[in-house]
Amino acid sequence: MERTAARKVGEPDSPGHLVPLERGAVLVPVLDGVADLDRSLRVNDSARRAIELLEEGGETEAAATLARESGIDPATARADIRRLVEDLATKGIASAEATSSLDSTPALSSAELETVARSVLAAGHRLVFRARGHSMRPLVPDGARLQVRGATLDTATPGSVILYCAGDRRLVAHRVVGHEGDVLLTRGDSSTRVDRVSRAQLLGLVETRRLDGEKTAVDLTRTATRLRGSLSNRLFVLATSVVRALTAPLRASSVLRAVVRFPVRLLSSLLLLSERIAARLRRPLDVLRAALLHSDEKAEERRRLYQSLSVREFTSLSENLKAGLTLIEEVALDRHGLPRGRTLVIGCGPGREAIALAARGHDVTGIDLDPAMLARAREETTRRGLSVRYVQGEASTFDLGETFDTVLVFSGLMNMCLPGARRVAFLECARRHLAPGGHLAVTFLSAYVPPGREDSSTAPARLKVVNPEHERGDTYLINETVHIYPRSSDLVREAREAGLRVKHLFRDQRAYDRQHGQVRGYAILVLP
Repeated sequence: MERTAARKVGEPDSPGHLVPLERGAVLVPVLDGVADLDRSLRVNDSARRAIELLEEGGETEAAATLARESGIDPATARADIRRLVEDLATKGIASAEATSSLDSTPALSSAELETVARSVLAAGHRLVFRARGHSMRPLVPDGARLQVRGATLDTATPGSVILYCAGDRRLVAHRVVGHEGDVLLTRGDSSTRVDRVSRAQLLGLVETRRLDGEKTAVDLTRTATRLRGSLSNRLFVLATSVVRALTAPLRASSVLRAVVRFPVRLLSSLLLLSERIAARLRRPLDVLRAALLHSDEKAEERRRLYQSLSVREFTSLSENLKAGLTLIEEVALDRHGLPRGRTLVIGCGPGREAIALAARGHDVTGIDLDPAMLARAREETTRRGLSVRYVQGEASTFDLGETFDTVLVFSGLMNMCLPGARRVAFLECARRHLAPGGHLAVTFLSAYVPPGREDSSTAPARLKVVNPEHERGDTYLINETVHIYPRSSDLVREAREAGLRVKHLFRDQRAYDRQHGQVRGYAILVLP
């Protein structure tokens, strides 16, 4: 671990600032006097003690003291210290050269966030964090990184942007528009609400704003920038006042509102009708588009799609990973009491399902074709202190040489395998990894069946003359070719061909995609 002589965690220009909280502590990286809240790390009391020991005597002495205080064996203590050092280096806390861009901000309550901000600024550091909301547009859009330094009422002059704690303990960055004695009056550049900020609520002065991808930050303390923001604020207030004055008759007269409501409702209905007509006209074109690609071409198109930066970033969003299992996935697992034993997740991607299952106590192995997705999954799993084994492999040909109590095929992966022979091979591969008495859970998309109609359509796939591999249900959906099961019995037949028996099959037609005419379902498959 790189150390800075004669400096402790929490001192200005130290590698990190440690903030004690009721639930453990938060360690914030400090580089060149700037504390980056986006890369902070929540630690428990044990980790907090280990960090103090590292600062006092280095890794060897820290491990020896940890073993002596906790009673664990020295080898385990050394391994724990080494793992902590690696985690700190990943967050840029232990090494100034670390450049990890992983968004590892711990989930902090409003009160905890205020405590961290006050502690960092009181220690003489500058604080960097992401702004949330739209009240300071256009100068400070949602997601902009703001740098804040400590401030007093005297330095918070009209036109400057300050950081303060609102009544509900939210951190707010708004512009000063005036003062009344020892109280500052603030307002967002795209807001009409005026806040009254006391000396106790004031945290600091916002110095700069930087957007992702910008090489240089915008100085918010410059006179020209302050004037531009103040002008934007006054124009917004003026425009809001004009709109309110013009709409005053509507608010006062129910008859006038009814007169205006009729053309609005008519226009809305016409647009909805045009959307339905467009969807109906596009549907055969989407089927033809799918038929004009052979299976290998569809697989290559899908590979390029899921290796694109935009799809990777969306799939790996922290909010998606934190959301865990979807509702239908939870129903499939909980309703049928699948064991919390050895679990294999096929097509694990960035680890959404694998991480959620590991947190529930499953012994999880995840497999995926994309090494970049697996790297993201490993980072997120390590950050959460969980243990998941990740393996690179192709879904329909991999061989781990072992079996599992539960095998999961989620996230629509079943519908992405085309043609049917590839889906059968996929299920056969999953079956080979299923232990006796185990369960294979599959989520899938199937066609919506209108009430009163039986799910028994046998219309031929006429486009087989264009592409012999084309099957009923193959269509281009949003940005890729997928197979939407026309009938539930099709999935049952494919499972039987793969040597599996369908124990449960569930489709929920109460909530369906009206535009694409599809519903979600799941099947629990077992060995015959």
